[in-house]
Order: sequence, then structure tokens, then C-alpha cells
Amino acid sequence: MIGIFKPAKEVARLPESKIASAYKIYRIRVFLMIFIGYAGYYLVRKNFAVASSLLSKNYDFSNTDIGLISAGMAITYGLSKFILGNLADRSNVKYFIGIGLLASAILSIFMGFAKTVPVFLVLMILNGFVQAMGAPPCSIVIGKWFSQNERGLKMGVWNTSHNIGGGLIAPLGVFAASFALFGQANSSSIFFIPAFICILITIFVLWIGVDTPASVGLPPIEEYRNDYGDSSKLEETVDENKLTGKEIIFKYVLNNKYVWYLCLANVFVYLIRQGIVNWIPIYLQQEKGFSLVAAGHAMAIFEFIAIPGSILLGWISDVVFKGRRAPLSIMCMVGVIIATVAYWQTNNYIVTMISVGCIGCFIYGPQLLIGMSLIDVVPNFAVGTAVGFSGLCGYLIGETLADIVLGVISDNFGWNGAFIFIIIGAVFALVLLTLTLNIKKDKKEA
Repeated sequence: MIGIFKPAKEVARLPESKIASAYKIYRIRVFLMIFIGYAGYYLVRKNFAVASSLLSKNYDFSNTDIGLISAGMAITYGLSKFILGNLADRSNVKYFIGIGLLASAILSIFMGFAKTVPVFLVLMILNGFVQAMGAPPCSIVIGKWFSQNERGLKMGVWNTSHNIGGGLIAPLGVFAASFALFGQANSSSIFFIPAFICILITIFVLWIGVDTPASVGLPPIEEYRNDYGDSSKLEETVDENKLTGKEIIFKYVLNNKYVWYLCLANVFVYLIRQGIVNWIPIYLQQEKGFSLVAAGHAMAIFEFIAIPGSILLGWISDVVFKGRRAPLSIMCMVGVIIATVAYWQTNNYIVTMISVGCIGCFIYGPQLLIGMSLIDVVPNFAVGTAVGFSGLCGYLIGETLADIVLGVISDNFGWNGAFIFIIIGAVFALVLLTLTLNIKKDKKEA
């Protein structure tokens, strides 16, 4: 890497007496960096969904247009995660996260001036590229600053940052739309105000963040906590050095039937998740006559209910199901189907809010548990490839179905056709998750 992204240089190690206190402070700082920073990414990713109903009203964007623009970003994002994830491994994570967020905020400002579908599509494609600078370095931070026996909880808590950002953008967008400076019901403010907030978050990230422990005079986390993992993991690391990338992909990932079951299930999980949340503002206003404020509340409920839900479901899979992810995933998917039917059929405000909350709670269960299952079915040296392949399937296929296909269906067959399509996808996910019931907890048996 060159320029500002070049990894921070190692400095002389601190005296032994200062290492413990310094580690404590820096770990708080880097966690705040990735938690608040990644929440910011969602403020300038999901604001388009909040603005979509006003774009339809003010500029005559069709549902197909909205879906095309959303899919343009999703496809770019899925592809860019592979490219930029590799670059993040060789970069200064503080600047990688900060510059990516700043670039996304600037693009959001440009969107505030856009009025046509082609311009929005280009800007959202560019936004998808820089948005991919968020998640990979955050995972790297957790790996370098937190040891193996504490990463699960830290990853689970960090993972809720996108729910917080995705949930806050709904009420923030409603406030922005009524902001007198830009005019009421003006979609521009929904892009401007989150962008200004993210510029402030960028400053915070660059101020509080650091790169690696060695760059501030600290030992590697494995040395500091004496947590080098078990012998099987060390053997797998040695094996990884003897394998080519092609061998890992084809022998240990694409040749594993459970990886295919889980990745295909993830396609339909993304169809449901994005197919519901991305269309909440338009669907509730067009079909049920909700106000922009009420639709914003529903979008916030979808995201916020997932925060305790994801943590609880992860804990249940460990404690109650003893590490077996499939049974709980299947139960969650049944709940998703029931809640989706209720959300589709009711016109009652309270039932709508309860059902959208249930969908948000249940759909993040399979998404979280699919990732955990992938870790169980491949060797450690292939986990990144398997998870990356799953994410690629989710964004390239699942979100395309949720954005473009659902937009076309709703325009041509109405929302009844769109919900039938979503429920069919949920049934496919249920069948695929059922095929994973025989996954063994021990990777070597998979």
C-alpha cells in the first residue's frame, strides 16, 4: 500500500509496567472506532431507502427504478468486499475506515442534488464501492486487538452497530425531510444531514483510532493474553501455507455440499431481509396509507429489535442447542414466514408494527447462524473464503432479487405478487436449512 493507507510502523515496546493499562485504553478506543464508525456507514447507506418514497413522489421514480438503483449498490458492494478486504489486510485500518466513510458521506451530498435515475445509479454504484471499506477492517481490528477466547462476544456486540445505524437513519430521515432549511418533503435533506453527521464521525474515527498494537508499542494480542489457540488450529495454519488459494476454494469450499446449502439459504435470507426493510417506506405508504413518520418508525423497529434478538439467539444456539445451529435457524424461518404473512395481510397499525418487529428479530437469526455454521463445516484456513462466498451470494443474488425483481413484480403484479415471491423464497430457505441438520460441530467430520 502507498500513501495514507500504508500500515503504521512498529514503535519501541512500552515498559512492561505500562502495557496492561495501555492495552485496556487502546482496546476501548479501537472498539469505539469500529462500532461508531460502522454505524456511520449505515447512515449513508440506508438513507436512500428512507428517501425512496419521496423520490417516487417528487421525481416519478418507479419501483423498478428504485430497485435498480439499490441493486447497483448491492452488486458493487458484494464484489468490492473481496477486493478491498484483501487490501485492508495490508493497510492502516484507521485510515481505511475513516476515508471510506468520508467518501461515502461526500457521495451522499452529491445524491442530495441528484434528480434522475442514471445519476442516482452511478452515485450508488460508487457508494457501494467505498462502503466495502467498512466491514473488512473492522473484522481485522477484532482479530488483532482481541484474543481468540473473547472475539465471539466482541464480534456479536460490534455486529449490532449496523442495526443501530440502520435503525437511526429512519427517524433521522423523517426529521431531515421536515427540516425547514431544505423544505418539507424534500428528499435532499435525507442525504445532506446524515452526510454531515458522518463527516463528524470520520473526524472522531481518525482522532480516537489506531492501527495495530505494535504501532503503539504493545505486544501482539496472543502474547499479551497468552492465547495462541489449540494445537489443531496451529496445524491448520501450517497446512494453509502449503495450499494455494485455488485449492482452498475448490477443495475445501466449493466441494463441500454444506457450504452450498448454507450459501444458497443465505441468498433467500437476504431476499427476505432486504426485500422487507428496503421497501418498508414505499410499501407502507403506497399500500397501507401510512405516513412517512409511521413508515420510519416501522423501519427503526425492524432494525432495533434485531439487536437483543441476535445476541439472544446466538446465546441460545450455544447453550440450549449445544452449538447446533440448524434447529434454531429452522425455527426462526418458520417465525419469519408467519410474521411476513401477518405484515402482508393486516391493515392494523399495531399488528403491522408487531409483525415487522418479529420479522426483524427472526430473520437476523438465520443470517447470524449461517455464518456460525460455515465456521463449523470448513477448516479454519478456509473460513474467510467460505464466509466471503456466502456474502457474495447474498449480495449478488439475494439483494438483486430483493431490489430489482421485487421492484418489477410490484410494478407489474402489485404488492400481493411481491409478497408471494418473498414467501416462496422463505420456503426455499427453510428447505435448504433442513438439509444442514446433519452438520457436525467438529469441522473434521463435515
